[in-house]
Amino acid sequence: GSSGVGAGHLCVFPFIYDGIQYQSCTAYADEDDGLWCSTKTDEFGYYLSDYWGDCLCQTAPSTTTVTSTVTATATLASCHTVGSSGVGASHLCVFPFTYAGIQYKSCTSVDSDRLWCSTKTDAFGNTVSGQWGDCLCQTATSSTTVKSTVTTTATLASCHTVGSSGVGAGHPCVFPFTYAGIQYKSCTSVDSDRLWCSTKTDAFGNTVSGQWGDCLCQTETSSTTVKSTVTTTATLASCHTVGSSGVGAGHPCVF
Repeated sequence: GSSGVGAGHLCVFPFIYDGIQYQSCTAYADEDDGLWCSTKTDEFGYYLSDYWGDCLCQTAPSTTTVTSTVTATATLASCHTVGSSGVGASHLCVFPFTYAGIQYKSCTSVDSDRLWCSTKTDAFGNTVSGQWGDCLCQTATSSTTVKSTVTTTATLASCHTVGSSGVGAGHPCVFPFTYAGIQYKSCTSVDSDRLWCSTKTDAFGNTVSGQWGDCLCQTETSSTTVKSTVTTTATLASCHTVGSSGVGAGHPCVF
């Protein structure tokens, strides 16, 4: 509108007028009972004379942030020697190792009818002569799952009637409502010099004649956060005997 500083100026909240602090537009002390707000305050938050204007508020849409679910799985190999070939049983394999100019990152059967690995390498990663053995690898699998975190923030508008026009003050607004063939989801100033809303609609959503009032909206913010959950699952390696001691090789360990 053209009152006060005119249209297009942002409202400043909170502001203090006549000793009262306002967090939203007000109809206080307005001769026409219209909504207004301060557009500038002093360092103490008090309304500055002439810095005001007729008020129109719009609500911000709700926002939802969803973080993705991440699942990581790792398979680790633990390899050692078995049998009597080379260095014999129970020596840890060394990876990577280089043999005949080729680098290996796991056990190999090159130049042998069984899998084998190096148990010692020189400064250049080459297999030291005689430092090898037949190979047995056991695996352990672990997995970690991080469940999604959902944060939802919504800004809701609560609107009701003020003043004596229409049905008077204290009635909740009804949204959406249809007036003159147009649907409204917030207060409107169509055919009026002040914001107004419907307080009752028929079965088709149309404003019931006389069921309206001057409008005041207040906002409230709600927030919901679901914290992340971490689940860890581990599969342990099976164990068995090697060599000729005790019962000999090939018997499962009991735990």
